[in-house]
Amino acid sequence: MRLPGGRSAPYGFPTRRPPLQGQLPPREGGGSGGRSGRDLPKDGRAGDILCLVCGRYTLTSAPARIAEQFELPAAETAGLTPRYNIAPGQPIPVVVDADGRRALRSLHWGLRGAVASDDRNAPTPINVRIESAEEIRGFRAALDHGRCLVPADGFFEWRRRRSGPEPHWLTLPDRALFAFAGLRSTVDPEGSVAILTRPARGALRELHDRMPVLLAAGDYLAWLDPRVGRAAALVRCESPLSDLLSSRPVDARVNDVRFDDPACVEPSPQLAWF
Repeated sequence: MRLPGGRSAPYGFPTRRPPLQGQLPPREGGGSGGRSGRDLPKDGRAGDILCLVCGRYTLTSAPARIAEQFELPAAETAGLTPRYNIAPGQPIPVVVDADGRRALRSLHWGLRGAVASDDRNAPTPINVRIESAEEIRGFRAALDHGRCLVPADGFFEWRRRRSGPEPHWLTLPDRALFAFAGLRSTVDPEGSVAILTRPARGALRELHDRMPVLLAAGDYLAWLDPRVGRAAALVRCESPLSDLLSSRPVDARVNDVRFDDPACVEPSPQLAWF
């Protein structure tokens, strides 16, 4: 991925500070730390597409619906409240395999400990490219022993326009629930997670050259099961769910992490569906 000024960006490292009003979520691969750009895979896509990948998402579904979709005890989802602007660095609900049963955990969004660093403030990856997830030991360990599900019912991407970045909310028909393919840290005692990304498909390519990996419900079991090998699990990341995504421009309110309310997904009055 290329950043402004021609710099290459490593994997999924975000900026250290959370975005403020008028700023955008971390770039996939933005910030400092990690290996140098020349060691990393390149995307080669530029132009009008802004280099942001799943830096915000929504989970607004009823707790009972989440429990049903992910086969969780109702008591584990009872405390969930609608979220309209989930951002990196926040605790997020994650479904994990707990000795053969599914459990809901609250994990820090930003994979800690996957890349060795002596800097306590070193940035942590919020996204991991599926094409290069096996290149770093910490990511390989997460692929083998830390696969998890990140429940969601929408996510945001931004298009760069002369008037400023334009947020779009992407959802499935009827705002159906889905899961991002997540990787949780195998060394972070407090628990942390990143979301896998892949090359964009379908209409999403009009917004961005990459997208989060969406898993179909039929693939949840194999993705969570640590007995399923790395290669077999990655095959599950080819779900056609992304072909069903639709997008609409929404209010720029979502650019500010301090806002987390229904207004974040209200249609933008100036913009139309693409």
